[in-house]
Formats: sequence, structure tokens, C-alpha cells
Amino acid sequence: MRVIGLDPGLRRTGWGIVDIAGSQMRHVANGVCVSQGATLAERLTSLFSALEEVIARWQPDTAAVEQTFVNKDAAGTLKLGQARAVALLVPARAGLPVAEYAPNAVKKVVVGVGHAAKAQVEQMVRLQLSGCEIAGPDASDALAVALCHAHHARFAGRLDRAVARAEAGPAAVMAGTGPAAQSPAQEGPPLTDTDGLAAGESGPDGPDEGGQAKRGAGKNGSGKNGSGKNGSGAGRSGQGRSRSRSGQPGRSAA
Repeated sequence: MRVIGLDPGLRRTGWGIVDIAGSQMRHVANGVCVSQGATLAERLTSLFSALEEVIARWQPDTAAVEQTFVNKDAAGTLKLGQARAVALLVPARAGLPVAEYAPNAVKKVVVGVGHAAKAQVEQMVRLQLSGCEIAGPDASDALAVALCHAHHARFAGRLDRAVARAEAGPAAVMAGTGPAAQSPAQEGPPLTDTDGLAAGESGPDGPDEGGQAKRGAGKNGSGKNGSGKNGSGAGRSGQGRSRSRSGQPGRSAA
């Protein structure tokens, strides 16, 4: 995306153009449009023509204009407002979206301080756009406006994409087209030979009459209280019960 920043003024209007590609910003060009003529109408006309030539030559995608700074002189403020109207009109006639930023907002983004001096603004512009030759303080302010708009545009783009993903996510899942709806079910670990034994089924060593099979197979293929830990092959109470049923003395027979 190519951004043109404009610092309007009746005598001198600064302009600066920056290319944005992801997180990278590159200086393209900058300059100053100096109005010609003896009357106010002639100056505004020459300013209009000069800005049209700049936009026609560099073909920006969007424009940003600094808002009017109110001076103590009311007449000077009105003249600056008329020059600013030209700076808004020219890119709008070219079909470009036009944004506006207050001077303090531009300094806050570029320098980090809302009341920074012009020398600080120019220094930070040189740091962010290394290697560029700046045509003067007006062009430096215009490049600062372009950088401010570039930062706002990148943040707005990330925010719009995040909102779009958040809005499309639940609807896509409900419709069965989202990533969560299309992902296959996770499969558990494969069953071993003894994991499927239920109550009453025989293990590898067969059932015993004392209920050893009901307790299922343990880690080593035997019951929890069987040969897996003690190596005896019988449960706690299964051996005694089997002996009493087969005629051998058990606990009660003794």
C-alpha cells in the first residue's frame, strides 16, 4: 500500500509518500508544493494544480492530511483552513480515501511525545525511513503524517481480520465447514490384550472359583492381588475359598 501524507499550508504544502509492505515501510519521495500568485484565489489554484501533478505521478493508494492547528491569528487560521480544503479535495477527486490526524496524534505515534519539536519529528522520520533525503521541515511533517497513517492502517487491518475470524469461527463450526468441524476425532492408544476384559471374563490364566476373573487382568496379565505383584497366582481370599470348597480345611474349618 502506498500512502501520501500532506502538511497543508497556503504558501508551502509539504508532501511525503511511503510504501507499506507488511511490517516494512519504505520511503518513496517527498517534496514541497510552493503556491504562486498575488491573490488568494491564484495561490489556491496553483496549489491545487501542483498537488494534482504529485498524485498523478506517484499514484498513491490512500492519503492522510494533518488537521488545522488553530493559531492566535484568526485570519491566518482561516487561510490555513482554505489551503487544507485544497489538500483534502485533490486526493478525494482522485478517488483516494482520505484520513485526518491531529498534530499531537502524529507526534505521539512518530516520536512518542505529543508535544515534540519539529527537529525531533525530523530525526525520528530519518530513523524510521533510513537513507531518505528530506526536502525541508514541511516535507518532514508530511512524511510523519504518512507514517502515522501507516501505523493506524496496519493496526486497523489486524483488528478487522481478528474480528472477521471471531465472527466466522462459530458460524463455520455450526455449519460443519470450519476447521473444528472438519478435524477428525482423536483416537486413543491401541487396546492391549487384557484391556477389554470385563467382569466374568477369563484372563490368560483362566478364571478361578474365588472370583479372580472378576477383578480382571492387571499390568502383567494377572489380578491386582495375584501373581503380578506377589508371584503367587492367586488372590487374597481366592485360595482359602477354593480349599474350603474342595474339602481342605479353610479359615472356618480350622
